[in-house]
Parts: sequence; C-alpha cells; structure tokens
Amino acid sequence: MEKRVDFLLAEIRKMSGHKHKSSMSDSDIVQFINDAQSHLQATINGQYGDVFIGTQNTLTTSGQTEIDLPVDILATNRIISLKVASEANGKGGTPIDRIQENDISQSYGYRLRDSKIILDDYFSSILTFKLVYARKLKKLDIRRGTVSSLSPLKIAGFGDDEEMLTDYICTVDRDGVQKDVGLAIDSFNPNSGKITLASGVSLTTTAIGDYVVIGKSATTHSELPDTCERYIKYYAKAAINGEDASKEIGMSSTFMKLMEQDIIDLFMDHGQDTIRPPITNSEYLV
Repeated sequence: MEKRVDFLLAEIRKMSGHKHKSSMSDSDIVQFINDAQSHLQATINGQYGDVFIGTQNTLTTSGQTEIDLPVDILATNRIISLKVASEANGKGGTPIDRIQENDISQSYGYRLRDSKIILDDYFSSILTFKLVYARKLKKLDIRRGTVSSLSPLKIAGFGDDEEMLTDYICTVDRDGVQKDVGLAIDSFNPNSGKITLASGVSLTTTAIGDYVVIGKSATTHSELPDTCERYIKYYAKAAINGEDASKEIGMSSTFMKLMEQDIIDLFMDHGQDTIRPPITNSEYLV
C-alpha cells in the first residue's frame, strides 16, 4: 500500500471525529488499523487458502536438531513444506514429513514443539533446510522517531504524548522497507531519545535518517494493495465509534461487505497461462 500508516491515521481521525490525541491515542488507532489488516488476511486466506507465503533457508551445524520457526509465521502449525535442500540457496532436495510427537515408528521426519522444528538425529549433519510457510502480514505502525545516532541508538522527533511501550523495535526506510528487524530493547529515554538495546543485540543495516517502529516485525506500509486502503479506514472508523465491524448492521456495514468482496475478487487467480507439471528432466529442454 503506497500510503503510510501515519497518513491513514490522520484520515481516520477526521472520519471518526477524534481529531485530537486527547480523545484517543495514536497507538489505539494503530491497533484498529492492524485489526483491519488481520481481518482482511483471514478473509482472503479463508477464500483461497494461504496467499501470503514465506520461505526460510537454514544451514544447520553438526549435531543441530532444532530450528526456530520464523517470527512471522501465521501460526506454529502453518508449515507448508520442509525439505533438505541439495543446494545452499534452497533449490532441489527431498521433502520431509511431519510426524507426531509420540510416533516412534518413523524416524525420518520432524516434529513441532515450543515454536521449534525438532529434527530426528538422522539430520544431525551439516545440511540446508528450506521451510515454506504461511506468514502473517507485517505489523503496521507509525514512525516513532527518526534515527539520529547509531552508537548509541537515538531517535529524534518523538512526541511527549506518544508511547514506546514495547520490548522489540524495527528500523525501516522512508518506504517502509525493513532494515533491522526484531531488535530487543532494554529501555527508552523519551527526553534524550536514547534506545538501549538488549545485550548481544546490534544494528547491521540501519542508517541515520531511517525510522523506528514498534514490533518484532513491523513496517509503516501495508503489503496489501491500494484497493484495501478504503476498507481499512472504514473498519477502523467503525471500531473507534463502537460499531461491530464484522456484522451487517446498517448501511455502513453493507458498504464494507461490498468492499470486502471486491478485495476477495482481487486475489482470485485470473492468470491466463496454462499450469503444467514441472519439467524434471533437464535434457528435455536442450
């Protein structure tokens, strides 16, 4: 979505009549914006299956039998596939089946436990694993401040009436492209703008002039298409005004249902190309 959250928030304030922070905080409205995005993702996935897909390549060390699930996985059981890749970039390889925790009859597989993939000892050598999973859209947030110093990390432009109640932050550029993600913090000083990162946490790609947002995986721009902007604003307005945005009550909800259907139709596969099985014999291509 081209328009960043700060601008959406300002327009929602005008639509709802809450033009000042004294009547409703920015963080409250940002939460409603995220609720709208989550509702749309659930609706789209419910119609077409998992539309938003993520991948993760992990190179294990000798003896390693656990892989952390990605922070943006939609749910711990939303793994689409896991395979041992034949190349470091994740290409090729052999799929691995998921097996139940108490299934000891099959050793060739993986289990899920405490947000981790547990591999059998069979896979304890140095290998590359490719995980394909259903991912949740990045959390949306306003720009909390502009990076003015890297060591120590400081931000400028943080308002006295704003909130920085969080354990994790991300840095993004002007278009919301993530730089450093899931930075654990120990404290924030609103007077100096200094953010104290947790022990062992450091910046890698953040530059002065980037922006700080709240959340483990957050951004200032939604990944949804621009067509969804109007729905998100009306959903947030309904939530602010105490309406139930999920029920068909009155003209407002009927209007939202029509917008919702337009968005669902947008994600329908309209491709004209014929889908065929992949070619596995490379000699055929010569």
